[in-house]
Order: sequence, then structure tokens, then C-alpha cells
Amino acid sequence: SARSTWKQQQQHQQQQKGQRQQRGQQQQQWQRQGSSLQQAESNSKTSNGTSPAGSSEYATSSTSSSKRQRASSAAAGSSTQLAGDTAIGRIASSRSNVAVVVLKKGKARLFEFGSPMVYSGAIDKVIGRPPPQSGDAVVVADANMVPIAWGVYNAVSMFRVRVFQVEAEALADDTAVLEIEKVIQLRVSQAQALRAALGLPSADTNVMRLINSEGDRLSGVVADMLGDTMVVQSCAAWSERYRECITSTIQQQIGASRVVWRPAAGILNEEGIQVPLGQQSTSTSSNTDAAHSATPLEQNIQQQQQQPDVWRKAADEQEQQQQQQCEPHSSDSNSSNSWLSHAVHVREGGLTFLATPEAGQKTGFYADQRHNRAFIASMSAEKTVLDLCCYSGGFALMAAAAGAAAVTGVDSSANAIELATANAELNDLSDRCAFVRDDVSTFLRAALEAGEAFDIVILDPPKFAPNR
Repeated sequence: SARSTWKQQQQHQQQQKGQRQQRGQQQQQWQRQGSSLQQAESNSKTSNGTSPAGSSEYATSSTSSSKRQRASSAAAGSSTQLAGDTAIGRIASSRSNVAVVVLKKGKARLFEFGSPMVYSGAIDKVIGRPPPQSGDAVVVADANMVPIAWGVYNAVSMFRVRVFQVEAEALADDTAVLEIEKVIQLRVSQAQALRAALGLPSADTNVMRLINSEGDRLSGVVADMLGDTMVVQSCAAWSERYRECITSTIQQQIGASRVVWRPAAGILNEEGIQVPLGQQSTSTSSNTDAAHSATPLEQNIQQQQQQPDVWRKAADEQEQQQQQQCEPHSSDSNSSNSWLSHAVHVREGGLTFLATPEAGQKTGFYADQRHNRAFIASMSAEKTVLDLCCYSGGFALMAAAAGAAAVTGVDSSANAIELATANAELNDLSDRCAFVRDDVSTFLRAALEAGEAFDIVILDPPKFAPNR
């Protein structure tokens, strides 16, 4: 009837009014919570002396009550609420002040499947008060706050997180989760076991790459074995921070007589680290304590943030000076014998080479080219071979030892030619190897005009774009 319909309408209107009043009360409650959160964040910023304001990655407020609770917890310095039952989440929840890097929706799969570095564009926000510093261990979570990995953080690098372990590994053994020193020990041990399974080192070869950065799941660290000397090339802010641990671990597990630490100044500039000019190469012997890094990470990062242009210009100038001091390709001093006096003898494929762990290029020997040199040797019998940018003559000498008819090495550096010539003499191959100091382009034009031809040509040039 009409009267019954009218009553139903009145009841419906009363229900709608009650719902509106309830929503209004909830909104007022949320506003009070938001005001309290802002006050807590303001107090936290004042007490910590730092403020992440202006960075879209840091969570400061949310539109839902659950996000407000997570942000409020982070602002108070307590553990962030993580979702899911994961090994990494359980370890992180048992500790305080573990920051969480939250990925954008749809980005987690890439890192779950093994991509070793989380770039800045994949990050939605970083939850943590105070914000994580370079080299701090952080949890990497998907958009639903489920932990998928953990690694080391760097706020100034394009690679915000270098992943150390994914959840699958942590689930099998969680003893190293969020423990950087334990991960270093684990990765060095695993790398050594892998090389041993491949028969390295051996009677014929005692020079090899022991740690190949992301390839051995220790991103930013390259370590080459040059006989009983280990040369570590540091390419990340976290490795500078944990230099002492890396050095001591290698000495203890590998049994190296000394470890030479060589910071990659150009790469570290991009990581927020300015390498002191006198510390581009330092050596630690087995009977001394590992040298403590003198590079203050926080001071470098603060300097870069406050004066980025001045800092970057100084870093570029320093990089140029270091290259002139360290790389034979960059400097041809009259006293070139001085840098060879520190060379060590290494063996590869039955040949003996001089390697320069504290000078020269990279780690002092291109250990990562061993298979390529063996491949060239396999096809060089009775062939004429041209090795351009020959450096220490590795390709040239392997080809000569394999029976090449004639080998020519070309390099623009007098020091490199001296090194290659010395290596030829060490292996009694001087009669089949000729090393020429010349610009490669000039040499090739002259050879073309003279009608010279070679059966095999190797070109392994230095980088043409030092900064990009």
C-alpha cells in the first residue's frame, strides 16, 4: 500500500543518515590520527637530525588507516609490519630499525627471478626512520609488503639495492639473512668451491677470477687471484664500508699472502664515494690486520648532497689523476721500470706472465679473458696474428705458444710494450713475437697502404666512454 511504501522510505532515509554520521565520525578520527602522525614524524625528524622530505620514495603519509599505522610505526623506529609468512620477514620482524624498500606493483617478479640490482625506477617507497644509509641491510618487499629479498642500500646510486639473497635461499637457510658479514663469508666460500670444481687453481694456471661481482652474488666486488696475491676491485659503496671484512675473509679462506685493495674510483664516484688520492691502491699482508677503510661514507654522501657540482668536479679531476698514476696506458714515464719492479709472476695455460697487482689496468691482469685466449690459441697454428691494444701480450703470447707463424702486438703505451716484451722473454717467444708502440689507427692505415694482411686479428680496446 502507499502507507507501507512511505514507511519503508522513511526507514531507508534514517539508515542513510546514520551511515553519513558514522562516516563523518570516522573522517574526524582519521584527521586526528593524521595530525598525530605528522607530529610524530616532526619529532622524529628533529631528533634524528635528518629529513627525507622532498624524496618521493619515503613514506610520510597515507590515505588508508593501515598505511598510517605502518608509517607511524616506522616513524617511531619500530619494526614495520610485513605481510606473508617468509623467512626474511620473520628475521626482519625480530629486529628494530630494518628499513623496507617497497617495489612498485608488478616489479617484484624481476627480482624474484634473480635480477641482482634494484634500480630506482622500480621503487615505490622506502619505509624507515631514520632512513637507511649507504651499506645498510634492507628488506625488499613487493607492493603487498611481502618480503621477496634483502640486500644493501645506497640512496645516491641509480642501483638503490644490491640484492644479496632472495626468499628461496633464505627459506632453505636463514642463518645469513640481514647479516652482511656472514653473506660475505658464504659467497667467498661458494666461489672458491665452484672454482675448485672446475679444477682451478691448477699446476698450469694460478691466475683466475675468484669473485665476479653479480656472477657470484656479491654485487660490486671483483677479486682476482694472481698467484698467492689477491687483488680486490671495489665498485660499490657497501664494499668500501665492509672492506675490512672482505679482506680478512679472503685472507682466511683462500690463504692469500696479501690482499691488494683497488677502489674503482670512477664507479665509486657514482656511488657517492670519493676515493682519497693516496688510497687508490693499498696492500694488506697476511701477517697484519686488514686495513680499515679511511673513507667516511656519510661524510662523502653529505658533501655530495650539499655541494653536488663542486663534489662531482673534484671527483672527476681525481679520477683523471688516478688514471695517470695507475694505468700504463695513460702514462709513459721515463722510469717505467719502477712499476714493473712490483710485478708478480703468474701462470696461465703453462705460460708465465708478469702481473701488476698495485698498478696497471683493472686488477693488474685480465684474468677474465682466460677462455678467450685459449680459444685464440686453438686456431692460431701456422697463422699470422695481429693483437691490437695488446697490453701485456696475453693473446699474442698464447697464439705464439700454440704455433703461430708470426705474431705482432700493438699498443700506444710504452709501459705496455715493455711489459709484453718482458713476458715474451720469460717464455722464450721473442723470436716469434714483435711488439710495436704505435697508435692503433695509425698502424692499421700504414699496414693497409703497405698491403699487409693477417689471418687473425684481436682487438680488445680500452673503454672509449670513461664516464657513460
